[in-house]
Amino acid sequence: MTDFDPGRPLTLRQVIHETGLTRSTIYRKIAAGTFPAGFKIDGTMHRWWECDIRAWKTTLPPPSSKPGSEPGISETPEEKAA
Repeated sequence: MTDFDPGRPLTLRQVIHETGLTRSTIYRKIAAGTFPAGFKIDGTMHRWWECDIRAWKTTLPPPSSKPGSEPGISETPEEKAA
C-alpha cells in the first residue's frame, strides 16, 4: 500500500503566487465552492495542501495565446481582419 503525499501545506501568500489570484478572489471562490477550502491551524492560520492547488489548476481551461482572448476584451476591427 502506498502512502498518499499531499505535498506541503501552502500559506495564503504561496497560494496567491501559485494561482495568480488575489486574496479576495480566493476567499470569494471558496465561498462559491469553486476553490479548495483548505484548513486552519490553531483556528487562525489558513493553509492549503499543495496537491489540492495543483488539482484545482488542472480544472482551469488552457490559457489562450491569442491577443484579446481574455473575457470582456474584444478585438478591434483591424485585429479581426488580420
